[in-house]
Amino acid sequence: MMEKIRTAANSLIVKIIFGIIILAFIFTGVGGFLGLNSTSADDERLYIAKVDGEGISRAGFEEQVNQALQQSFSLGADDSIKPIIRQRVFLSNVGNHLSYKLSEDLGVKVSDQQVKDAIRQQDVFFVNNAFNNERFLTLLRQNGYTPDMYAELIRADKQKEQLLVGLLLTDFALPVESELSELVGQQRKGYYAKVSINDVVDKAAIAVTPEELQQYYQTNITKFNRSDRVKVKYVVNSYSDAMQKVKIPTEQDIKDYYQANISQFMEPAKYEYSLIQAKDETDAKQIEQAIKKQNKDATSSSNLINLGWFTQATVPDYLSHLNLTKKGDSSTVNIDGEYYVAVLSNLSQTQKMPFEFVATKIKNELYDSQVQKLYNEANDKLIAARGKYQTLEDIAKETGLALSAPEDWQTRNEYMSIAANAELQNVLFSEPMISNGHATNNVSDIVEISEPKATYIVQVLDYRPEGIAPYEEVANLVNESLTTEKSKSVFDAELKKIAQALNSGESDNRINFANQYDVTRTSADLDQSTIDMIFGLTPPSQGKEVYGFDMNKYNSAVIAALTDVKNSDDKDLSQQITEVNKNQIFMSLNTDLRSKAKIEIMPNADL
Repeated sequence: MMEKIRTAANSLIVKIIFGIIILAFIFTGVGGFLGLNSTSADDERLYIAKVDGEGISRAGFEEQVNQALQQSFSLGADDSIKPIIRQRVFLSNVGNHLSYKLSEDLGVKVSDQQVKDAIRQQDVFFVNNAFNNERFLTLLRQNGYTPDMYAELIRADKQKEQLLVGLLLTDFALPVESELSELVGQQRKGYYAKVSINDVVDKAAIAVTPEELQQYYQTNITKFNRSDRVKVKYVVNSYSDAMQKVKIPTEQDIKDYYQANISQFMEPAKYEYSLIQAKDETDAKQIEQAIKKQNKDATSSSNLINLGWFTQATVPDYLSHLNLTKKGDSSTVNIDGEYYVAVLSNLSQTQKMPFEFVATKIKNELYDSQVQKLYNEANDKLIAARGKYQTLEDIAKETGLALSAPEDWQTRNEYMSIAANAELQNVLFSEPMISNGHATNNVSDIVEISEPKATYIVQVLDYRPEGIAPYEEVANLVNESLTTEKSKSVFDAELKKIAQALNSGESDNRINFANQYDVTRTSADLDQSTIDMIFGLTPPSQGKEVYGFDMNKYNSAVIAALTDVKNSDDKDLSQQITEVNKNQIFMSLNTDLRSKAKIEIMPNADL
């Protein structure tokens, strides 16, 4: 989950937020983000926050957040990203406002021609790839703006933009910074071998004494802190077990079901509607008459809005009463005070779904129904046996289900433990199972869990409260941990000897150099730690290879021979360095402006 949030925050949110702020400004602007000075009791309702006494509109802010969320969800994000988006939108609004105010204080001016050019470049007003004045006026009217009001909002945005451009686009990179490209783009070639700890270390020969084990336990005692835990015995009816027992339906099974239930596989009639926007009712009637009498093609209209396909049950109310029944039928309709001509652009009649289209669905339904039937039958037996017997042994024998008694302690935080399931936790650690710090050996009632789907009857055999586990309980783990640490130490020492010997011209028959590499610092062919090791090697001289090794946390290593180094001569990093500097300036400017501003966040802002 955290990885998903980090990825989205780094590669998704920033792009979305800047896009949303820019798009929202087209119909909201500085005036929409910020309300007039106010000291009324309605501030918490009207504003999300105040910046130097001016309120950031709550409605405008929430609209931006919704737009950003819709885009992020479409790119695969989930609800965990909402708090980050709210904060980024809020900071973007504050930054926009403070930048605008700073531009005013510095006397930045924007000419009428600059405003006009900026408006005519906004593709939201384009029709057929060109600025359309009628669309411009229509969109402004729909959003409650006059051209003069909108021009002033654009002037404010361009004013703020000029300030930022002046600060961000005057940066440059020094020649020495450009020369870094020679190192960053450097290529290194050679060959390597993968080596396992078992290739060079005899773990069976690693000896640990009882004294060493006790000392390791005492020195690392916090490693052996354990949550409360239980030893259990249980009988389970698992849905996954039922899935393994049911046979996959054959193609003939699927065809037989399809033919016997053909009425379930009829595709309903569908209707495609379009709207043509009109200036007023008279204009709408004229468009409608032109379509009917002159056989005008409605799809050629530049104001055509395609609404898509609907079934009879999903046709919107404002269309369903028009009684459009044939392709090309049209009728005038008033929607929220605006006049349109509704057109039935296309329709398809009720028809049988092809077998190939529904075969997979039928197969899954047949299989699922058989699994569910088998699972339910086993559940019925389990419930009946629990009412009849008092021991898990008898219940298992009666139902034919296996009796499980894991040797390991079951804890809440171990993935493979049955106690990790929240629904089972509520039973295993409940008072009927544990009393006064001891297991009661009671047999539970039926416990149904949803994920993974299963039905349990459990019995707690032993219990340990939270705390440091006694040595006897973790003796095997202590032995394993100490042996592993000693083995790694021996492995590291052996690798150093091998690399030293190879650099001295000796060979080692345990090492098989079967792989070649050709990497830069940003290559993904090898682990980054291995690439860092290769780039830490001294370049070879006089045709003599240079060796090094990288030991990873999985008890294996890479021994690499460096044979050739080639510096890059065709990549200049000055542009990338300049971009980094711009971002640093922008972030510093926003941080500085916020530090000097009085920002009052409303109690219910949810930031």
